[in-house]
Amino acid sequence: MVLNKWTGVVLIVVLGMGCGLAKMAGAETAEPALPVVNMMTGENQAIADIFPDPEKVIAAMELIAITDMEMNGNSYMENREVTPLPLDRWEVDRFGVTVRYPIIQLSTLTGRPGAYQFYWYELEGLYDPEILGEEGFAIEPGTLPGVPVSLGDDLERLAIMYGGGKESDFTIDMQVYRFEDARFRGVSALTSRDDPVGTGLVKEIRAKRLDYDGARVGVSDERDVITKLGEPESRETIDADMAYYQLLPEGVVLWYDQGTARLGMLVGTDGIVALAILRGV
Repeated sequence: MVLNKWTGVVLIVVLGMGCGLAKMAGAETAEPALPVVNMMTGENQAIADIFPDPEKVIAAMELIAITDMEMNGNSYMENREVTPLPLDRWEVDRFGVTVRYPIIQLSTLTGRPGAYQFYWYELEGLYDPEILGEEGFAIEPGTLPGVPVSLGDDLERLAIMYGGGKESDFTIDMQVYRFEDARFRGVSALTSRDDPVGTGLVKEIRAKRLDYDGARVGVSDERDVITKLGEPESRETIDADMAYYQLLPEGVVLWYDQGTARLGMLVGTDGIVALAILRGV
């Protein structure tokens, strides 16, 4: 690994590819353990030091990637092979694990190398929790943890930085955009329908996967959300008609006031949080 002191970018020099798990785990023909770049320390660590059973975590990540590709594969070009999972391009940070693919295996519509980011809670029980330490982190106003977009951001700038953002869906009053960066899996940014297509400022952020102070999309029920975040200031029912016109799941939104923004945890009809919403006020 080489650290560029001028930009702070971590450059990973890949010396070899295709090392199997048996070699990584220490078989007689073993090569040096493949490193994971720890973005919190700037150091390399062996995969097995973070994930005690590498085969299990690889299987879990591959299943998530396969499922996502089946549902959202239109975000990728002709290179869209999510398996086998690359073993030599892993990064960990306080939010989760990012696995980067060679461009000949997975690439986006704009021709960027593909990647998948997995939140720690998606890999519950498969990693050593000591990697995260005991200190938490503050959530910046107008943001969702682990999502590199803020309320008020310029859509065109986001498209340049993260790819995509040019094609949109529409709710009754908003335009919905998605980006190619791995951290935007399941995340969309919304602007006003009054803005020209492809421009405008972000008025709302939606996330189909998120860990917000322990309230987890796809995992937590209403009781767990209230335990973690407290009683909501208000509740809003999303019936079938509103769900259709607003591109939302049916259910009940628990709204939490945050000054210039409102955080909504949408509990679906199955009782589990289906979506997190951050909306400007």
